[in-house]
Amino acid sequence: MFDGHANTDSERIEVLLRRFELPLLQFATRITGDRERARDVVQETFVKFQNNGVFQNPEPATWLFTVCRNGALNVCRKERRMQYLDQELIETREAKQQPMPFERLEQEGPRDF
Repeated sequence: MFDGHANTDSERIEVLLRRFELPLLQFATRITGDRERARDVVQETFVKFQNNGVFQNPEPATWLFTVCRNGALNVCRKERRMQYLDQELIETREAKQQPMPFERLEQEGPRDF
């Protein structure tokens, strides 16, 4: 009985993957602007679907697209935050005329360990 249930779940995931993978990938790509990041978001979406036991949901499309959208938006937010921090670091170091960490390492050269 347990094996049959596990087999049914894996079959359902496979069917859902075939049905929604491409539409979710297109949806996430439109949000992120990057197909590779979108692929990661879609993969995480299906992992969350499998882990959260949403198998009882008769129509999972809404859940999948909502989780996918949120994941894609999180990727965009994180990217924007990183760009802002990188730019802020560059501007701060330029104002203080401090070298960037990689420049400092290049100037110091190799060290004895």
